[in-house]
Amino acid sequence: MINTPQNIVQRRIRLGGSNVIRHIASSPSGVIGTGGRRTPISILSAAGFDVHISTSVPLSIGQRVTVLWGLSDADHGVAIPGIVHWLGSGKSESEAGIALQEKFPEDYAVKLPGCPRTSIRYACTTPGSFEWTLDGERSVPAVVMNYSREGLCLQVPIAPPVETKVRFSWQSGNRENCLEGIVRWIIGQEDRFLSGCELIGDHGYRISGINA
Repeated sequence: MINTPQNIVQRRIRLGGSNVIRHIASSPSGVIGTGGRRTPISILSAAGFDVHISTSVPLSIGQRVTVLWGLSDADHGVAIPGIVHWLGSGKSESEAGIALQEKFPEDYAVKLPGCPRTSIRYACTTPGSFEWTLDGERSVPAVVMNYSREGLCLQVPIAPPVETKVRFSWQSGNRENCLEGIVRWIIGQEDRFLSGCELIGDHGYRISGINA
């Protein structure tokens, strides 16, 4: 059975809001290295292969950087290469999401106390089509509201049941792109739904045009 706003038949608990996870205390400081230059940063969130930073120096999508944090005489710290996949605006500085080549050590993770998430959500508004096969092929317009390494949150007018295999397709320049996943949760929103999908075989960074 297909879910409509008047006919909600399956639901899972949503794992939080649509923005990146924010650290509730003062943000730790670090450095990013870009082409031989080092720039101070504030680390707003760090978990798994993700780090969300603010910096006074603008970065660009696809820029390769190295994140350095906790380097001192008493602590060898962290130095991990990564690539910028998301940009945002903070109150006074630029913000960026960086996909790392290796996991951020759990000892250095920056996230809300008790938060079980292993990746960071990044807000976006990427339009495309949401497709699945269930009693026939279906396709509806959709907008990705946020993405993470492992999944997408989509706004859709109707949604297939939890555990349905789905595909999100979108246009980027002259190129057609798609990501496949499994519906894990559904929330009704007046005349539309939010549908959370766990990705299969690819990472959500592709929404921004980055293969990482």
